[in-house]
Amino acid sequence: MGQLPIDTAASPVVVFACTLFIIAGIGCAFARSLPTLLTWRVVQGAGAGASTTIALAIIRYLFEGQAARTRLSYVAIATMMPLALVISLLVLGTFAFGLIAPNAMQGAMQPLP
Repeated sequence: MGQLPIDTAASPVVVFACTLFIIAGIGCAFARSLPTLLTWRVVQGAGAGASTTIALAIIRYLFEGQAARTRLSYVAIATMMPLALVISLLVLGTFAFGLIAPNAMQGAMQPLP
């Protein structure tokens, strides 16, 4: 089974994945409940995942050897940067909340009079 040319195979998929990501982002912006927001985020993740997968396929189709490895590493770095951002924000938020309001939950644990 051979590979289809990138012009005919990947272009509609890339456009669909990007459109799905954009529509899901708009859906997230207008979500009025947590389940709706989470549903749109899952759809948004599907669009982002498809875009990354197609990018990898295009690189493998267009390049070979060291050139392909170099470009695949760029995609890997671009994929890991948002993950690093999320982890850093979680760590920062944990420490900042602990420093700013270390006793914030104590008031919530007290019984009402």
